[in-house]
Amino acid sequence: MPGENIHDWSVTAANNSNADSSINWAEGQPRASVNNSARSMMAAHAKDRNLHNGSITTGGSANAQTFFSGLNYTAPIPTGLRVLLNIGPALTNTGAATLEMDGLGAVAIKDLLAADLVAGAMTTGAYAEFIYNGTNWILLATLSALTAPTAPVGDRDTSIANTAWVGAEVPSILAARSAFSVHNTVAQTGFPVSLPALIGFDVADVNLGSNYNVPSAVWTPPAGRISLSVGLWTESLGGFQSIAIFAFYKNGALLKGVNHVYASAFGGVSFTAVDIATGTDAYNCLALFQAGGTVHTGSYFCGILM
Repeated sequence: MPGENIHDWSVTAANNSNADSSINWAEGQPRASVNNSARSMMAAHAKDRNLHNGSITTGGSANAQTFFSGLNYTAPIPTGLRVLLNIGPALTNTGAATLEMDGLGAVAIKDLLAADLVAGAMTTGAYAEFIYNGTNWILLATLSALTAPTAPVGDRDTSIANTAWVGAEVPSILAARSAFSVHNTVAQTGFPVSLPALIGFDVADVNLGSNYNVPSAVWTPPAGRISLSVGLWTESLGGFQSIAIFAFYKNGALLKGVNHVYASAFGGVSFTAVDIATGTDAYNCLALFQAGGTVHTGSYFCGILM
């Protein structure tokens, strides 16, 4: 591995004497090596910063994109390496795609369900976040698609909806429209580590048009413009600073995803999406926890044909 690379550093302080080839923190080190090591640590942090601030732009072709990390990595690519890239000019993908880092060879890009990318999953000028899982680059989110969360129709605050809101207010507002609103009364535990899994909701408070299937947790609305909203009360087994991704999927492909960094073991997440449905499209909600997790009771998922 190259020097000035935080992926070589250990979480055990005593193991960091010579963990990085460019940094010497050995006991009894020469005085002259201290300033060099301190400067190299600053450089390592700056290189890692650039991997996460979107300053790196991809090159190559639309379905075979490339980038330079700034570290001159050698094989193998570190498992868990995470990068935020700006998709280069005229590089919107038209189908399955690959990503090559530092000339190490093209690696297939997969979505959160381990499927090949669909056309337009990476858009010119957008920021796209990836994580390397040891085999493939996983597209976590296309950040230009993210919008500030808004409250669901009829909600009067930004809190997670409760049973009274779902059961009483929604039907009166949405009585004449095709819509659904579901929530869970049982915590969904056992989400796997770094693998996407379907979020289930066991109670359908509103199911106008009978387009929501509770057992499969899928909504198939009539053709037209639709809006989706979700509010989740979650728990990460990784606790402080662990990461989870929550996403709407359409026909098995990512529609919109958001990242959540936990300030404690628990966190609330809400977001919305608008789409044009064809009448056969299937929508659902998935979660990926970096360290495994739980979706607790009181979480909701709702949609409306506008």
